[in-house]
Amino acid sequence: MNLAITLASDQLHTVLLVEFDFNRPTLAERFGLTPGFGSDDALSGKARVQDCLYHAAGFDRLVLMPARMTLENSSEILAGPRSRDVVSELRARYPERIVLFDLPPVLAADDALSFAPLVECGLVVAAEGRTRRKDLVRTIELLHKTPLVGTVLNRAADAPTGS
Repeated sequence: MNLAITLASDQLHTVLLVEFDFNRPTLAERFGLTPGFGSDDALSGKARVQDCLYHAAGFDRLVLMPARMTLENSSEILAGPRSRDVVSELRARYPERIVLFDLPPVLAADDALSFAPLVECGLVVAAEGRTRRKDLVRTIELLHKTPLVGTVLNRAADAPTGS
């Protein structure tokens, strides 16, 4: 979420943040949205992609596709043909927009590994004080077929200031 906001603050970029973390969908709540449709509906074919997109209040260059509910078989859905269709439509509809897919942690569920073949590149997020080095190494090993653009440190403590 913070990466999407930061990228969208640059006048040269518009950003679409797609929530595919169906284990803990929180994007709508964090942005104060009550979506009628979500990414889960787009993947199930219950709604068109354009019906699942919402503008984030206060962020002119940020569009959201939140998940509305948890999905029990999310890794199978994310590996399926409807996911490929949704990703293709997002790429075709918004060729100049940066599209970020929010997925659950690689070691917590199969979702990210199932979906990885559909993305151009990946970005690994590690939480300060929570992500263990061996887990980070294992995550990178599992994503070996996905080009990684880097790692982001999340939940970082404030750096000490000089006096």
